[in-house]
Amino acid sequence: MRLFFIISIFLLTTINSFALECGIFNYQENKSSGVFINDNKCSELPYISRETVVELLPKARLWLKSIPSKEVSSFQMICQNRSKSIIKLEFSEQQSPWLNLLKMNNCNGWTEDKLSCDGDKDGDLGVYCVKALIKNKSGESGANTAERITSVELRDVKSSAGIEKKQILDLLKPELKLCKKLSQVSQAMEIKWTVMPDNEVNEIQVNQEGKAVNNEVSACMEAAVSAFMYPDFFKKEIFISSF
Repeated sequence: MRLFFIISIFLLTTINSFALECGIFNYQENKSSGVFINDNKCSELPYISRETVVELLPKARLWLKSIPSKEVSSFQMICQNRSKSIIKLEFSEQQSPWLNLLKMNNCNGWTEDKLSCDGDKDGDLGVYCVKALIKNKSGESGANTAERITSVELRDVKSSAGIEKKQILDLLKPELKLCKKLSQVSQAMEIKWTVMPDNEVNEIQVNQEGKAVNNEVSACMEAAVSAFMYPDFFKKEIFISSF
């Protein structure tokens, strides 16, 4: 009986450890849309393993953050399906970012952290991906990412909404800029939104200098600000970020 108990504790510890450390990506479900995940070897989301196949519906958006390790700098990646067909992404390569380009249609390869592939039909746009390093407070990429410190630091600062708002804007700007990268334009952009005392996000407005905003890019930015873990505010707060 004692041996059985010891073995059970060992197995439980091993399973829990695997669940905590499994995979290569952390799936950002609240920032993704139109996504189906298949063949995932990890026991549960948000963890995604190598060999996972992700299906993107037309106009779907996949948002991933790499799981920090000594071998790979922390990064986040967004892939957008620009076609009218379902596109499958297979993460089976041996090296970061693990996306198997041979299983995709006529990709140009990663250039300046951007990847463009054709659709199934001639002349049809396919998937478009962008990625960027995640930097910590010192400005270096690594395991101590902004997302890890967000809830602790912001929820400990209750005395000054001004300080909180600046921290929030600093933490969100890299994600908003990554969404902008999807637009493939250089014009300045601005997003304005409000956060209510119950942490509800509304009144989101996205603007682009001299041009109408692409719907997919606007939806990406809206998802980023809506998914953020805000501290408790005592009144309605207005946020504006330009980049």
